[in-house]
Amino acid sequence: MAQAQEDINETLREKQKVEILEIQNQAVIDMRKLVDLPKKHRMEFLESELNRSLFVAWNKKYVGYIFWNNLGTPINFTITMLTALTAAQSTSSSFLSESTSTIISITVLVISAINTFFRPYNKATEHMKFITEVQKYGTRFDEVYYRAKLTTEEYEEAYNKYFLIQQDFNKYKSENSIESKNLIVDILYFFIINSLLAKAKKDQLWVKIQYV
Repeated sequence: MAQAQEDINETLREKQKVEILEIQNQAVIDMRKLVDLPKKHRMEFLESELNRSLFVAWNKKYVGYIFWNNLGTPINFTITMLTALTAAQSTSSSFLSESTSTIISITVLVISAINTFFRPYNKATEHMKFITEVQKYGTRFDEVYYRAKLTTEEYEEAYNKYFLIQQDFNKYKSENSIESKNLIVDILYFFIINSLLAKAKKDQLWVKIQYV
């Protein structure tokens, strides 16, 4: 008898849960009907554009950072090793032949000139600084993106926040643009985007970076 009563109570509780869930879902549907669609669409458009803009900025500078960092490391290592050989030659004339020593000295001079002209370490640092700043704007974007938006006021608030992020980001880009653009970096970026992500345009978004 007691077990039967418990089963009845459990059935009633499950029924109440279903009814409450249906009421909540209907309330959300009714609330969405009251949303000002132009404001909602305006917010979604800006959200989409900012999402993609942050992705492009972060990804392109990341490709540039990888390029300059991997270019600068072997150059500096080569200069260090050849300089060490030259120093060893100065302490022992029999360590290297005169012709070899001359070739090494000329090689060090040429590589050092290339390193000084292109400044790969400095460029890698510039790109990493830009990446760090983009991540800050991306964090602000995430805070708005993942917050629930149900009412017209919430869509309007999200739009205003996105607009402010866009203004700040555009201002930062204009004030901190990297002066020298590299054709090889642009080609690498074009190849990566169009070959690896061409079939998945939906992945060319800021919110997808952390999962790539």
